[in-house]
Amino acid sequence: MLFDYTTLLISYTHNGDDTHKELNNILNSYNLVSVINFPTRVKNNSRSIIDNIFLDTTQFGRYTTCSMVNSLSDHDAQMLELYVVNLSSKRNNYKTVRKIDCNSINEFKDKLSSELWQNIFENDNSDVDSICNSFLNVYLQIFYSCSPKKPVNESTSNKQWITKGIISSCKWKNDLYLLTRNSNDI
Repeated sequence: MLFDYTTLLISYTHNGDDTHKELNNILNSYNLVSVINFPTRVKNNSRSIIDNIFLDTTQFGRYTTCSMVNSLSDHDAQMLELYVVNLSSKRNNYKTVRKIDCNSINEFKDKLSSELWQNIFENDNSDVDSICNSFLNVYLQIFYSCSPKKPVNESTSNKQWITKGIISSCKWKNDLYLLTRNSNDI
């Protein structure tokens, strides 16, 4: 819909109407700039810019545009070439983990011990599946309340070549070094 309105307003610019200034003000409020400045439709004695490309120049400072004759319609195609110098390769990947420590484990044990399990096991319904589901619901409610989820930034490491085996070997070597450093035995 923006492009239809743009086409209408751009055609008015040749008639001296100021509505194209209104459109440019709206687009500038979103950092959008019309980057096509050549006619895209040339027919007999008329030239017009019917199609256009709007670009956020704060994101893409360097660009070039050119017209391409496609011989499929009476409009020429436009090509936009962006020169992106610096792409940020660092991504913020978040994963959620549960906070489990000594306090949460003790709270979990306390809540489990204070739970009345008679409601589940002394139920009139002797269906094993319903008993299991009831038990699981109570158990998980207690677990979720004692160990809440929290988002953690998962940093991407450039050391992807380090495997778990290398990490455990380095840890074992460090432990052996600490044992020999504190020992008088040669």
